[in-house]
Amino acid sequence: MNKEHNTSITQKWLDGISYEVAFWNNVYRWPHTFKGMMGWAGYGSVISLEGFDANSFLASEKDPKVYDVGCGMSYAVGNSIQKDGRTQPLDIHYVDPLAMHFNRILRKHGKQLPPIEFGMAEYLSAFIHGDATLITIQNALDHSSAPVKGIVEAIASLKEGGILYLNHHPNEAETEKYKGFHQYNINEESGELIIWNKAERYNISQMLAPFAS
Repeated sequence: MNKEHNTSITQKWLDGISYEVAFWNNVYRWPHTFKGMMGWAGYGSVISLEGFDANSFLASEKDPKVYDVGCGMSYAVGNSIQKDGRTQPLDIHYVDPLAMHFNRILRKHGKQLPPIEFGMAEYLSAFIHGDATLITIQNALDHSSAPVKGIVEAIASLKEGGILYLNHHPNEAETEKYKGFHQYNINEESGELIIWNKAERYNISQMLAPFAS
């Protein structure tokens, strides 16, 4: 990837910030849109992830730590687990590079929800020091400026035996015509994870094979 291309990707990501902030402000501004979002959000519930029994996995771990990276303001990941027949609070951190803007929206609209912590997928290991039990990235990795680096950083932030959970719409950049944050596509091809755009293509499964499955 040449320097000019990398600069272009970063600039397009920066240009998409205002749209993202305006979107979430409108969700939180109107009672019906906020209620609709919280109707499907996982906040206040036992953690549940599509295709993966996160509760059983976390219940088997001692003092599990969960990081919902690129969370936006959706609070999609539940904040408790069921263990030994009891519902227990989960040590979960909602992380997003736009945390400053999102926390301002929370205050502006008086919402009593956990503050968003600042963090970028591309630099996760700078503040998660290999102690994460579970890292979730949902419909967010393809919004980052360097998704391949984000995956490597997430794996480096996990403790041994930890899990990185990814769940994304396939080929979102193609659908969105490469507007705003949508500069990369994520897809599964023959059971392998592929990240690509018009200039790059990476087989993540093959890249990670020496140290992760």
